[in-house]
Amino acid sequence: SAASPKQSYGTADTVYASARTGGYPAGAKAYVYWTYEDGLTHKEEAKPVSGDVVSFQFNQADGMKPGKYNVEIDINDKPVGIVDFVVR
Repeated sequence: SAASPKQSYGTADTVYASARTGGYPAGAKAYVYWTYEDGLTHKEEAKPVSGDVVSFQFNQADGMKPGKYNVEIDINDKPVGIVDFVVR
């Protein structure tokens, strides 16, 4: 199960984002967008829904640097969650 959301992370951390997939059929497409404060998306990823939760991760290898971000998860092109966070 996912932990409670944090507001701040360090550059050495891995940030995880997850969403419940109840109500969506197996094979539905889940998308994640990790967006930096300049409005540019640093990482996009898609995966098929299988199970009750879909999860994604973002870290320094993906281009994470200090600043403000938001992460958005969509399933079948419908937003299911968006969260703001800071990397210090």
